[in-house]
Amino acid sequence: WFTGAFGFSNEAGIAPAFLLFGLLAGTVTFWLSPLSSLWSRKFEYEADAFAADAVNSSEPMITALRKLNRENLSNLTPHPWYSGFHYDHPALLERESALKDLNPGDRAE
Repeated sequence: WFTGAFGFSNEAGIAPAFLLFGLLAGTVTFWLSPLSSLWSRKFEYEADAFAADAVNSSEPMITALRKLNRENLSNLTPHPWYSGFHYDHPALLERESALKDLNPGDRAE
């Protein structure tokens, strides 16, 4: 019934369904990627906060992130729309700002 609804013969098997799924999946995942990236960045902030809390200081994490950024040549100031759509990790300056706003050791779980 599925293949017939799209104009394929019912004898065509499952191949047309795979073709249609492949064409539609790319479109759907493209528009869902900002939500996936937002979800991932949320967990990155939580992981950063946990790491800072574990050592009672944000400075070691900030130092490590700066070193990683220097070695990876990451963009310090990506456009907000681009980073919101494509980045699954916050930019360095955003992570530093969030870490500096923390009071490690005072977090309530």
